[in-house]
Amino acid sequence: MRWMYLGLLAIACGGDDFQPGPGGGTGGGESGNWQDLSVSSSATLNAIYVGGTGAFIIGDSGTAWDVAPGLSSPMTTGSTVAMTGVWGTGAGPTAQLLAVGYVGSVFERAGRTWALQDHPALGTANLEDIDGDGEDFTAVSSTGIFRRQGGSWSFETGQGGNLRSVFVEDNGDAWAVGDGGSIVRRESGIWYAVDSPANVDLRGVHGNGEHLVVVGHGGTLLQWDGREFIAHSQRIQVNLQDVWMAPSGVAFVVGNNGTVYRWNPSASGGVQGTLTDISADTSSHLYAVAGSDDRNVWTVGARGTVLRLRPQ
Repeated sequence: MRWMYLGLLAIACGGDDFQPGPGGGTGGGESGNWQDLSVSSSATLNAIYVGGTGAFIIGDSGTAWDVAPGLSSPMTTGSTVAMTGVWGTGAGPTAQLLAVGYVGSVFERAGRTWALQDHPALGTANLEDIDGDGEDFTAVSSTGIFRRQGGSWSFETGQGGNLRSVFVEDNGDAWAVGDGGSIVRRESGIWYAVDSPANVDLRGVHGNGEHLVVVGHGGTLLQWDGREFIAHSQRIQVNLQDVWMAPSGVAFVVGNNGTVYRWNPSASGGVQGTLTDISADTSSHLYAVAGSDDRNVWTVGARGTVLRLRPQ
């Protein structure tokens, strides 16, 4: 998914207080396929944006970190609310980030400065996720879907119920998923419900314009075949929490107890594709996954867990 969110006044990034990673008490260990870059925090980490060789991570209680291999820096947010979703572009100190969270919180970062945006249209909605293209953003919540165009947020629809994840396509069309198997789609500005073969809580949706994958509780993994969603035939025995798809079409799925799967689209064009277990050696639940390509993938989760895929 992205970056997560807060609810107070303007904030400044805690810029130069870097802490060592490997050997320094904030990660750096070995975890099979994964490099351990965990941070010194007991907070649950909910969302991540990957830019270049580093990542920006947000979580509960206003937690925010700037992490790169060997270095991790906590970022001051001035908030104690849950931060839940993030969108970003660029890398390092010049990365631009837009984060959302509970109580209608939206923060924007440019360079090393954060600012809380005042948007009355959001009210006290608990925002769960955000996606967009830098000018046009969509955020989902427990009370509906909001859209920002021209710098202003407005309420789009209450359709879909308690939504947890959103993916916006290059043309502005979008998908959102949530509790009770809810799936909604926006085409040409109109939202409508899409039939789901799984009546479980759905937690993540992502695609690359050609493929689209949805994941959720009970090991649910759904793939869009252009007309309907198909449940993957391979059973996964844990709750899945997020999915991120690289531009190549390779997707990474994360969930409880360190579960990670790599999904490769079928070479024959079939919808099922292949799932490979690349789980991490951790008991921590993993709540978000993101990357820049299928060789630079990160995942975050409970108790400050931060893992980066080792290049194969």
